[in-house]
This record gives sequence, C-alpha cells and structure tokens, in this order.
Amino acid sequence: MYQTFVFFANAKVASITLGASAPIVFTTKLDSLETRVTGILLGASSYVPISYA
Repeated sequence: MYQTFVFFANAKVASITLGASAPIVFTTKLDSLETRVTGILLGASSYVPISYA
C-alpha cells in the first residue's frame, strides 16, 4: 500500500513506529533521499524522553 501511494499518486510519505523507548523509522531500498530524511525528521519531532523519576 505504501509504495502504491508513492508510485501512482506521487505522494510524500514517511513511516515511524511509536511506543518504544525511541521512535523507530522505517525505510526501504526504493525510498528517495527526501523520504528517508522526512522519516528521520518525523521520528525526531515525535520523540519525548521518558522520565522515570
């Protein structure tokens, strides 16, 4: 589904998984540099350090 949006709709996409101690960024071999950087920026902007104190 992800690659369908990219190839047919010329969409800009990024995918991350939240819920771990840090966001996990997913990329594929076919992703452009722009898509990879967008995923990293999305992950970095959604990161909230967990305080155990």
